[in-house]
Amino acid sequence: METKVYKGYQTIIPSEIRKKLGIKPEDKIVWNLNEDGAVNLNFKKQKTTKDLVGCISSKNKPNSVQLKKQSQRGLKVDIHR
Repeated sequence: METKVYKGYQTIIPSEIRKKLGIKPEDKIVWNLNEDGAVNLNFKKQKTTKDLVGCISSKNKPNSVQLKKQSQRGLKVDIHR
């Protein structure tokens, strides 16, 4: 597959590759240049709040509405209270 480099050094990831790897907007590309001059690309998925659900556990049941309001106001959110 071949793509063009446009002004501003932008290019397009072919749809076949985007679909096969599940690449979405806001995902990142990690570029690695080997000693022999070969380039390897790795795709780093952008984390969403859906990805974080279930990552934190607490003995106390937090009030989700209150925590959301606190975070929106820029207040420190303490889930261990």
